[in-house]
Amino acid sequence: MLVGKSDLGSDGPILDAFSRTYAIIEFDPSGHILTANQNFLTAMGYEMAEIRGLHHSIFLDDGEAQSSEYAEFWADLRQGRNATGEFRRLGKLGKPVWISATYAPIMDCEGKAVKIIKLADDITNRKISVDAILTELRRLATGDLRTELTADMQGEFADVKISFNKTMCEIEAVIRTLLGKSQQIASITEATGENSKRLSGQLDIQAMAIRDTTETLAAISDHVTTSTQATTEVREEALLATTKTSRGAEIVTNTISAIKAIEDITHEVSTITKVIENFAFQTNLLSVNAAVEAARAGDTGKGFAVVANEVRSLAQRSAEASKDIASQTRRCNQEVAKGTNLARDAGTALEDIEEAVQSVTQSIDSIANASREQMHGLKDVDATMSKLNNTLSELQDLSKDGQHLSKGLSYEMDALETSISRFKTRKSDRDPGARSKPPLSTGERRARATPAIPRSA
Repeated sequence: MLVGKSDLGSDGPILDAFSRTYAIIEFDPSGHILTANQNFLTAMGYEMAEIRGLHHSIFLDDGEAQSSEYAEFWADLRQGRNATGEFRRLGKLGKPVWISATYAPIMDCEGKAVKIIKLADDITNRKISVDAILTELRRLATGDLRTELTADMQGEFADVKISFNKTMCEIEAVIRTLLGKSQQIASITEATGENSKRLSGQLDIQAMAIRDTTETLAAISDHVTTSTQATTEVREEALLATTKTSRGAEIVTNTISAIKAIEDITHEVSTITKVIENFAFQTNLLSVNAAVEAARAGDTGKGFAVVANEVRSLAQRSAEASKDIASQTRRCNQEVAKGTNLARDAGTALEDIEEAVQSVTQSIDSIANASREQMHGLKDVDATMSKLNNTLSELQDLSKDGQHLSKGLSYEMDALETSISRFKTRKSDRDPGARSKPPLSTGERRARATPAIPRSA
């Protein structure tokens, strides 16, 4: 900037307008303070009399004021090069003050710097607020939800501070809830996995029991089928026995009739035998009389005596034969009577046997019907057991799927818990100080997982 003769108080309305808006201070080319407006003095906390003639370095800490960069800064200004940026300066009593400023050299006609004017805007509140926000955001980026804006902020940053702190409280509450619920879900998932595992084991045992029962029922069914077949065969044999018994009864009846006929014939033979005995007796008497007459006749009656003797001999043999026939007839009558009695007893026994066989046949029919019904019932039970076995197989598949899903959910919950666990809250078990606590046992986790999760979660 090239000027003739100029200073802060004599350069007209332009500097007046800037002076009302900006903090302005003038230095000589070596950096000593010439003058400053009220905005600058208020920002730095000084009175003009306290700083007039002092070097610009009073606004810096010792380290920066002694640096080579600071010396180059003023050398550039004396060469006519402007400097613009945000600068940290120290106010009275070392209070940090941030300004957005432009250092503008005023050059004479020969191109030599005659003064340095700095137009500045106090951005301390904005800088402090932004730095505080950035600091807390960096802390938040590490997962620490205990961040809070505590710096004194003014203007629009005061609203930002309130909103930021409120938001962080809400986020912290949500994360705490998530941490608690993730632990509950993890416990429920673990309990569900264990229940699915136990259910799978019980289903395996039940399936084995059903398979054993099915095999037993199959064996029983085979036995019942065999028994039914055997019962049918026995029934057929019983019917055949009934038929034979009936035939035997008829034969016995016929036998009794035949024996009766024999008995009648025997009586007739006995009668004829008596006639023969009488005839032999009479013949014997005649032969005796003939022998007496032949003896009376002498030699003339010898031939007749021989004949009479032969007749008597024949009559005696006839009498003896008749006696034998009579004896045999009596024995035959006795045996026929015994046979008749035995035949009657046999007939009665056969009738009893026929009744018993009929009763047995009826019982066998009942057993056969019961066996057939039992066989049909066993087939129904076998079909039901097959359906139950299929249902158990489906339940086993579902249980295995549940175990697989529980494991997958457990892995996802571990990943979620790992992701959430990096956040630190004021009341969280994930705080560094709380990590030394021993982990919950399975029973404790299951007990904590038992209460129902509130709907508000």
